[in-house]
Amino acid sequence: HAEQALRPKSEAGLALGTPEYMSPEQHGLCPEEGPVDARTDIYALGIMFYELLTGLRPFREQGVALQQQHQSAPLPEHRGLSPELLAVLTRACAKSRAGRFEDTRAFRAALEGLGELVESKSALSLMPYERPDVPVVEARRGWWPFGGQRAPGDVAGLERALGAQRARLESLEAEQARALAALRAELQRAQLDLQRAQLDELKHRKRVEEAEEAAARRVAQAEQGAEAATRHVAEVKATAEAATRRAAEAEQAARGQVSALEAQLRAAQGEREATKKRAEALEAARAALEAQLQGEAEKARAARAALEVQLQGEAEKARAAREALEAQLQGEAEKARAARAALEGQRALWGLKGEFNEHGDLEAIKASMLTELARLEAARRAPVASISEVGPRWRALPPEMVLIPAGLFLRKVRKGLKVTLSRPFLMMTTPVTQWQWRQVMGNNPSHFSDKPDSEQRPVENVGWFDVMAFCNALSKREGGMREAYQQVGDKWRRIDGADGYRLPTEAEWEYACRAGTKTAYWSGENEGDLARVGWYDENSDGQTHPVGEKNANPYGLFDMHGNVLEWVEDWYGDYPIGDVTDPKGPSKGSGRVMRGGSWYYGAFYARAANRLNALPSYRNRDLGFRLVRTPR
Repeated sequence: HAEQALRPKSEAGLALGTPEYMSPEQHGLCPEEGPVDARTDIYALGIMFYELLTGLRPFREQGVALQQQHQSAPLPEHRGLSPELLAVLTRACAKSRAGRFEDTRAFRAALEGLGELVESKSALSLMPYERPDVPVVEARRGWWPFGGQRAPGDVAGLERALGAQRARLESLEAEQARALAALRAELQRAQLDLQRAQLDELKHRKRVEEAEEAAARRVAQAEQGAEAATRHVAEVKATAEAATRRAAEAEQAARGQVSALEAQLRAAQGEREATKKRAEALEAARAALEAQLQGEAEKARAARAALEVQLQGEAEKARAAREALEAQLQGEAEKARAARAALEGQRALWGLKGEFNEHGDLEAIKASMLTELARLEAARRAPVASISEVGPRWRALPPEMVLIPAGLFLRKVRKGLKVTLSRPFLMMTTPVTQWQWRQVMGNNPSHFSDKPDSEQRPVENVGWFDVMAFCNALSKREGGMREAYQQVGDKWRRIDGADGYRLPTEAEWEYACRAGTKTAYWSGENEGDLARVGWYDENSDGQTHPVGEKNANPYGLFDMHGNVLEWVEDWYGDYPIGDVTDPKGPSKGSGRVMRGGSWYYGAFYARAANRLNALPSYRNRDLGFRLVRTPR
């Protein structure tokens, strides 16, 4: 899972640190060990101690070679480190976190057990996190190289620190004296080795003289061998002459074969002429077939015109039905005002609470009764959306869309915030499929593009920026609408009032997903309810599935839970405080919101209220999208 590109190397989700001090898991070499923890810092601290005690970093390669050293190379021995001290540092820098000290206190205890390392505890005050009652973040802020918390003007603390440094310098001077003595001993050994080398040279000269005598004997033997070779050359020459005679005979036979091949070539040329005539006949047949297909295309255009006339009639009928329904609703309003007491009982049925508001309650009831009319409008629009490409919804261009009526829902945060959507909008019944993407963009970036039914599956592995380009390309392809987005440099902004294709806002997506329900999934509260309507990790077999195979929600939307995560338009951020109308999310941020869960995630992530976010450039094999439009 692109999952990939977003797999953290630190607790903050970023690959942070100086490569020379980074542990194998920070280099991404141990993915099976999970996120980093305090033992990752133990590794870096061990590397620093080695450098402080020897003056050299243990691993000094660059790039991939440095990563390989951190992965497998042991800490090198050094004459300034005793075997016991090297063993302690080796454990701190173990390649697997399980082999390291559990925390800095354990590391410190091991160091204090070595009397040769330091002369006082002040040297160990270089270790952070010394006080167990100070949080890790605060300990890092307050730590300074001489231990404890440094207060402004702490002269006494500075004097103690300087005393520790002087002690360290004295120790280094003693170490230099020991190194000088060792160097003198090494020089004496080198002089002795030179004398031995001179003796060996005399012995070598004697061996050379003996070798020269042996070489003279071998030259004499070689001259005898040369005479034998001369005789052998004569024999080879005779053999070559016999081979020349055989080659002449073979050449004569080859000429006969060439004559036969020329005869075959002439026959093949005759066959080629016959094939050319057959090709001309086929070309004539193709022209006739094209003329026939042209006639069929004319018939199809006539049928389309007739269908458009029929749909226009259906639209007139729908408008008439709407006018009749509005007149009926007006009558119902008159009756409601005459029987206010009876309406109070109905208010509980419609979920209306608080103080009675005649106008507001009637409008809410009217909106609910108009839902069925909205479905009729959607049914009227759906065939028009697919008229240019007759076939299943995954091959529809323009895509199949339904009308989502205006309304409200409660967000399950802060005891329920009321979110109102004041205008209806059109939403695709399924996520955008691989077939639809390829028709518009001319390529297919999907991970699951090699499956037999890949064109029916949702497109995935697309970033938020990619979706912006797709929206404008589809709007331009259809024509008659204003593109919803404008690109300025590397940024995209929504054009107010545009009626082209766009991503839904986070509020539009959740409102359409819930479709008037209040449960975790539109189908119910339990995981079994999810399995009936969506693909997730327990039933997906580790892959996407063709769109529309599960049940649709009350608005006619498929795959709102699972199959692929869906990009929405909003930046990720905290929800606003209080009730809101037509919210569009924060004005800026670092990640865009993803909704709906996917085949990769568990049931918890498929809830209608669940939110994830990622950088706009992020792509993964479980991340797709669906589009909406705001009708004029």
